[in-house]
Amino acid sequence: MTKKRIIWKIIFYILFALFFVTAATGIIFYAKGYRYNFKTKKIEKIGIIELNFYPTKAKAFFEDKPIKRQKSPIRIKNLKAGDYQIRIKKEGFFTWNKKITVNPERVNKLFYILLFPENPEVQKLADEVSDFVLSPDDKKIAYINTNFENFGIYIVDTTTKEQNKIFPLDNEINSSKFVFEQLKWSPDNTKLMFIQKDKELEQSSIYSINVLKPQEILNISELYPYDFEVVDWIPQNDLIFQNSNEIIAYSQQNIYRCNINTYQTPKILSNKTSQFCLSHNKIFYIKNEKDKTSLWEINNDGNNENKILDLDNEDSYKLFSSIHHNNFAIYNEEEKNLKIITYENNQYQINSLTNEVFDAHWSEDGKKIFYKNNYEIWVCFLEKEKQKVFENSLVARFKNKINKVLWHPYYNHLIYNIEDKIKICEFDGENQTDFLNVSISQFNLAITGENNEKKPTLFFTNKENNESAISLYSVKLFKD
Repeated sequence: MTKKRIIWKIIFYILFALFFVTAATGIIFYAKGYRYNFKTKKIEKIGIIELNFYPTKAKAFFEDKPIKRQKSPIRIKNLKAGDYQIRIKKEGFFTWNKKITVNPERVNKLFYILLFPENPEVQKLADEVSDFVLSPDDKKIAYINTNFENFGIYIVDTTTKEQNKIFPLDNEINSSKFVFEQLKWSPDNTKLMFIQKDKELEQSSIYSINVLKPQEILNISELYPYDFEVVDWIPQNDLIFQNSNEIIAYSQQNIYRCNINTYQTPKILSNKTSQFCLSHNKIFYIKNEKDKTSLWEINNDGNNENKILDLDNEDSYKLFSSIHHNNFAIYNEEEKNLKIITYENNQYQINSLTNEVFDAHWSEDGKKIFYKNNYEIWVCFLEKEKQKVFENSLVARFKNKINKVLWHPYYNHLIYNIEDKIKICEFDGENQTDFLNVSISQFNLAITGENNEKKPTLFFTNKENNESAISLYSVKLFKD
C-alpha cells in the first residue's frame, strides 16, 4: 500500500468519524428538541401547542393552513420560538382566532377554546318576573311572578323547563298587598328562604319552604324575638353533612347562628358588627368598637374568633367572599383600594390593588377573582401552574357602561352586558363575541344537560319592546 493511499485512507476515516459524530450529535440534539432558528440565528429548543376545543369537530388552521388532524384534541409539535396564528371555525359558530407565542421547552396548553353559536336558541320561560335565583346544583330556578292572577313563587326545572307554583298554594295573597324579596336556596337544594313584606302594615316575615313539599312552610320570624335584617343559609360544602336547618342572621349589629329545626335560642357569634359575608367555613365581618374598626373572622360554629387587620374608622367597605374557599376581598370605597386576602400556611396573605371597584366575584375554584367598575373589567390570578403568584390583568375597557359581569362555568371566559348586548370573552380579553342583542336587567348561569355533560345555559330577565313587565328567558351557550 502506497504512502499516498494510506494518507487518503486516514483522511477518509477522520472525515467519516467527524461526520458520524456530527450526525449523532445532531440526532441527539434533534431528539431532545433542539432546532436552529434562522430568525434569531441561534440553536433553540422547540415548543409545543396543544389545542382542546368545543365543538370537537370544528376545523383548525395553523398559520392559515388546515391542520391534518381535524378533531380535538390536537397537538402541534416541533415549533421554533416565535408567534403563530391559530384559527378554529365551524359553520354556524363565531370563529376563534388567537396569536400564540411559543417559547422554548414550553407546552402552550389551550384547553379553554369554545366556539359560540351565531344564532343561539332563546326561550321565554315566564312573564312578569321580579326576581329569580338558581339552586346550588343548577337544576332549578325559583322566581317571583308579579302578575295579579298568578302572583307567587314558582320553581322551574332548568333542563325540562317544567314549572310549578310553591307559594302561596291557596291564592289568598295578592300582589296589591304583599311583595316577596331575597329568594335564597338552602345548600342541599330542598328549601327556599324568602322575605314577605306587608305593604299596608309595613311589616316583614321570613319564611322557609320545602320545595319538594310546598305545604311544609315555616315562619322563621315567629320563632325568634328579633327583627332580623339579613338572613342566609350557612354554606355546607361537604355533601355528607349538608343540611337545610342552619342559618346565619343579622340584627342590631349582632350576628346569630340559628337552627330552625330545633328552635333553640340563637347563638350570638359576634356583636358590634357593621357587615359580614360567608365563605367556605368561616364568617368574615367588620367590627366597630371604641372608635376602632377592624376585620375579623370566626368559624361558622362560633369558635376561633380572630382579628385579621385594622381598618380606617372613617371609611366604608365592601366584602366579597368565595363560598367554596376561604379567600375573600375587602374594598375601601374612600381610598379606592381592593385588598385580596388568601389563606396560606395557616396565615393570611394580603395583596393590595388601587382601582375603583363596583362589583367583584370569585371563580368557583377560588383561584381567580374578577372586579369591575363602570368601564373596566379586571382579573386577578392567585395560582398558576401550581406556583403561587399574584397577577392583576386588565381584561377590557369600554366607552359604554358595563352593567353585569359573570364567570362562564368553565371559568376561562367572562360573560358581560353592555347596553343592548350580551358579550363573551376569554379572561385575557381576547375573542370578544357579541353573543346576543338584548338589554337585560338580571342574568345568571346554570349548567344543564344529561349524563353529566356540561352544556351551559344562560338565564336572564328582559323588558320586551320597552314594556313595563319583565320576562324570564333562557339561551343555550352551546350547540351540538
